[in-house]
Amino acid sequence: MLKLHKSALLAVACLIAACRPVIAQKTVRPESLPQGFVVIVEDQSKMASASRPIYFASGANSWNPGDPDYVLSPRSDGRWQYVFKGGELGENVEFKFTLGSWKYVETDAEGQDISNRHFPPVPASYLNTDEKPVIELTIPKFREGSDKYVIAPEYRPIHAAGTVKRLQVAGGAGSAAGAMRDLLVWLPPGYADHPDRAYPVLYMMDGQNLFQKPPSAPGEWHLDETAQAMISGGLIEPFIAVGIPNAGAARTEEYCPTMPEGVTLFGKTPAGDEFVAWLAREVMPRVERAFRVRTGPEHTAVGGSSAGGLIALHAGLTRPDLFGAVLAESPALELDMIGLSMTDRVQSAQALPPKIYLGMGGAENLPGSGFYDKASQRHVHAVEHLRDVIADRADVMLSIVDRHEHNEHAWAERLPGALMFLYAPSE
Repeated sequence: MLKLHKSALLAVACLIAACRPVIAQKTVRPESLPQGFVVIVEDQSKMASASRPIYFASGANSWNPGDPDYVLSPRSDGRWQYVFKGGELGENVEFKFTLGSWKYVETDAEGQDISNRHFPPVPASYLNTDEKPVIELTIPKFREGSDKYVIAPEYRPIHAAGTVKRLQVAGGAGSAAGAMRDLLVWLPPGYADHPDRAYPVLYMMDGQNLFQKPPSAPGEWHLDETAQAMISGGLIEPFIAVGIPNAGAARTEEYCPTMPEGVTLFGKTPAGDEFVAWLAREVMPRVERAFRVRTGPEHTAVGGSSAGGLIALHAGLTRPDLFGAVLAESPALELDMIGLSMTDRVQSAQALPPKIYLGMGGAENLPGSGFYDKASQRHVHAVEHLRDVIADRADVMLSIVDRHEHNEHAWAERLPGALMFLYAPSE
């Protein structure tokens, strides 16, 4: 009988184990569990204390670094804990820990900035139980109150009239398909006082410049101040405004209607259909889960300016089942470089949204665009023609101001008329 040494037996056992197929365990995002989950955090720096606890900051609480609703509790073993309720955070949330201020945000062990965190997936077996999974995390160090810390745009406070909430959403179109961005959701006066009331919603492109002036823009729409004053004065019905930030370098892809294969704009492949599909698949359901939104096209509008107005018009034409109204300021209606004519697309559309607002300035002039030209007034003639094409099939309003240029100041000045058209009080 052959006898094997223990080391040989161990080697054989390891060889057999290595030859066995590895079966990957199915996992789920902990944020998706209806029973919620528990997070336990070890502060290796020992900087946290009862008087300076650890806070959780994410898009779910508008990246507030000292939100009292998201403060962790100390445990008897020296660690910190927070219990998340099911559906509280949304999908695949990004987050960071702080000591109550971005001056005291977590870092790596060397004191260097870290990327936003994501919760690790948990076994799918938790879907069949009420048990809350426990996720253990470690914080090597916190920044020690440095004024040199530069707050990233997604963390900067929003100075707006009324209430603006950040709501994190994943994805986009074209090269932005794998991105994360924060929606900016403006809530009307009285929202918190009427928990049983739902509101119509206006989805707006270029969300960065709706409620405050970003560094990259010459101005803002002042949508918050204008809407708040008009609602409070009884001039319009209350509504929720959702600012969808553009994707930066991918803005051209997302905001240009889909064209035949091989057609590019400034080297980018137009992905307008994909963008509208993302709005329907990710953005709108995310907003509807988080806020009291009236659903259906009769309660849903889409808007924007320039290329944002173009994609808003495209969204209304291709998905009138989703969007019952369009707010298109200074839309790029004719792009000769790719053979795009929105008037032709309107004429061939099977259905139109019942309400379409169009705005244009007589002094708009963008050299190289081939469309916005103050001298020829091509953009003005185009929008007037479009108005006439729409008039037989939908309620349309056109606002042209001769002195208006192509900028946020003009769109802000024309905004009250657009909101009156969309949200005039019902009889």
